[in-house]
Amino acid sequence: MLPTNELPARRKRLVIAGANENRISPEPLQTHAASGSNHFDTLTEDTKDRAPRHHPATIEAAGATASGIVPDLARSVTGIGNTARIDGGHHGV
Repeated sequence: MLPTNELPARRKRLVIAGANENRISPEPLQTHAASGSNHFDTLTEDTKDRAPRHHPATIEAAGATASGIVPDLARSVTGIGNTARIDGGHHGV
């Protein structure tokens, strides 16, 4: 992995070369792997209680967001410095 201070320059070179970098962060996302995590149910309930939309992320919402930033459909979206958070507004609370 590159040192953190080299990442912005690398990203800029990739975008200039025509590559897109887009990030999504669906949290918390109920998956089979997450079901084995300690206190995952508490985290999910906290998200429901605190998030303005009162629901956690879903696999469907993550997929819909990802399909919206596919490079051919959103070639002007570079994603540099931005992460699309799929959490019902929980991150902003």
